[in-house]
Amino acid sequence: MKKLKILGSREKEAALKEPCSMFGIDARQFADCVLLEDRDELWIVRRDCLAYDLRDIPVESVGMLFARKKHGIHLTVNAVQLFFSNATKNTLSLTREEAREFIRGASVRTQLPDGEYLTYWEKSALDLGVVRANTLLRKNKT
Repeated sequence: MKKLKILGSREKEAALKEPCSMFGIDARQFADCVLLEDRDELWIVRRDCLAYDLRDIPVESVGMLFARKKHGIHLTVNAVQLFFSNATKNTLSLTREEAREFIRGASVRTQLPDGEYLTYWEKSALDLGVVRANTLLRKNKT
């Protein structure tokens, strides 16, 4: 069983600052959520779940892995897919062929500036991508 710490409001705000700022996501949409932290992961749980005794229940049963904490906060594939529709910046639309290559883990050529992007094809979120030297790669490894 994981030992998780419930983040206070200031800690939660600090944890959400980077991804919300980077992708233009309004942090108010997380008002009904609580972030739980272990050594290198952040889990997101609906606040009303905390009304129950969760000591013997795995966090995976009530929440979702939101981000990994290694050299900053990095959203998981699940978080990208869940919050993509609210992103207002640093999103990247891929063609069908580019999406296929990207999901396979192959590089995709692009003219975008270096940085992180929420990638999607049509209206479907794919994953977090990183552009370096005109090359897009998947950030998350599944």
